[in-house]
Amino acid sequence: MQKIKSQLFRANEASSSALKATSGFTLIEVLVSLAIFTIVVLMSTSALLSLLDVDKKAQSMKSVMNNLNFALESMAREIRVGTNYTVSVDGQSFTFTDHLGRAVTYSLSGTRMMRSISTINGGAAAPLTSPQISVDNAILNPPIRVFVLKGQLPSDTLQPYVLLRLKGHAGVSERTQTNFSIQTIVSQRLPDTP
Repeated sequence: MQKIKSQLFRANEASSSALKATSGFTLIEVLVSLAIFTIVVLMSTSALLSLLDVDKKAQSMKSVMNNLNFALESMAREIRVGTNYTVSVDGQSFTFTDHLGRAVTYSLSGTRMMRSISTINGGAAAPLTSPQISVDNAILNPPIRVFVLKGQLPSDTLQPYVLLRLKGHAGVSERTQTNFSIQTIVSQRLPDTP
């Protein structure tokens, strides 16, 4: 009888350990794994949101550079073949005679670069920069001259050239706003020296 009890006890112990091995996860194990999973998801979501912000800022900067590059290149191309350079007293507008004999004026109006061509009926100013670009030269303290002209006098020995300086910011929202500072020098192609 003792032998039967001993065998019965061992059989009960074996079935109990087999039952424990196939019983699944405990509640604590499930909660710990769920907490780890939540932390990993939150970290990857915040990294993804940071990447999206960086991408928006990069797209904003690319748009600014493309627009400003186009504006400066078109200005430089036209100024290069022009003559009779003059700059306003405050340095915020520049007028010259283009290759067709028309008076062309580039100016800073508010925070946008403008271009106007004098014709018989006058000349309406058209914006060169997009509304998302703000050229802040005139509102800085002290104001920065957009146009600086050298060599415009016929008596000097310098070839006329103009220095263009643009400083401002671009972007629709405060988070994606990008500052810029660009300058270039354009000289008159036609010889001006006596």
